[in-house]
Amino acid sequence: MKETMEQSDIANLEVNQEPVMQLMWRLMDRSPASCANAKLKGCFLTRGAADVCGKGLQHFIQMLFECQGQPQRLWQSMSQCPSFSASDFNLLLSSCLDNTNTSSETISGPLTSADLKQWREQGYVVVKNIIPRDTSLTIAERLMNINRTSLQTPDSWHRAYGGPFFRQEYDIPELDVARQSIKARQAFQQVWQREHLITTRDTYSLNFPETARHYFQGTKLHLDVDFHLPLHFKTQGIVYLNDVAAEQGALTLCTGFHLQYAQWLSSLPKAFNPNDSDFTQFKPKPIAAEAGDLIIWHHWLPHGASPNHHHLPRVAQYLDMYSLTPSRLAPDEAF
Repeated sequence: MKETMEQSDIANLEVNQEPVMQLMWRLMDRSPASCANAKLKGCFLTRGAADVCGKGLQHFIQMLFECQGQPQRLWQSMSQCPSFSASDFNLLLSSCLDNTNTSSETISGPLTSADLKQWREQGYVVVKNIIPRDTSLTIAERLMNINRTSLQTPDSWHRAYGGPFFRQEYDIPELDVARQSIKARQAFQQVWQREHLITTRDTYSLNFPETARHYFQGTKLHLDVDFHLPLHFKTQGIVYLNDVAAEQGALTLCTGFHLQYAQWLSSLPKAFNPNDSDFTQFKPKPIAAEAGDLIIWHHWLPHGASPNHHHLPRVAQYLDMYSLTPSRLAPDEAF
């Protein structure tokens, strides 16, 4: 059931929502008067508000501009979103203004010392079974059914949508299983060394085997980085909902690139778009994993899906968590 708040309830929030909404609006226009740290925080805050509303980031930004910087109008639009949670929004506001979101002790979790060593050296880690295997396979079949196809009927894979890739649907109940996984949250907390993290409300993808008529529709290797922001720590994540072999359209990462990212970025010509680079020179590696496994990677790793040369589709859900108190990082402080 949708959780709603009346106008009179706003006073009960730990902090008033109006300054935060004004901050989001001010930072969206990237005013030169805004300092880099404020822009960084504004970027995470805008993402957080989108996730609390259950909207994709681009959809939320469109709503933000339609409200023309009027906090009350924005509040009304947000509270009318079907997936809006008043309690999550309250947590969002509190976290935004809380600069003590750190722990004096190392946060433990499901990642072993070997996992953390791989994280530091390779920039990614596989978290096994964040949701049970049988549940994951059931969700995969459900997502296929929504798209009028099935894992068991190859003839249906390309018929309905010509081989869909990203599906911009956020409110499918089955996607909440991974979002609510305690093991996934603990793994992200361990990587971030932060207790209070916001969960993304992201989408899913279907990557069907290539045929003579249907080719790979994914993006090339790229970085999902706002290059205008200062260096900062961030993660990205994906959950395989069925077993995915290396040749099955697996997530592909330029492992270890995070350790040379800052130096590489500073070496580029000023007018050059970093994503125009040929990242294949950095030895991309497809990451195989099983149904219910989560892959977390550092956002400084060039990445992308890959052509599916297997006999089965890849069904995957995107899942990430992040702190609203991100830190600017010098190149040697990334971990």
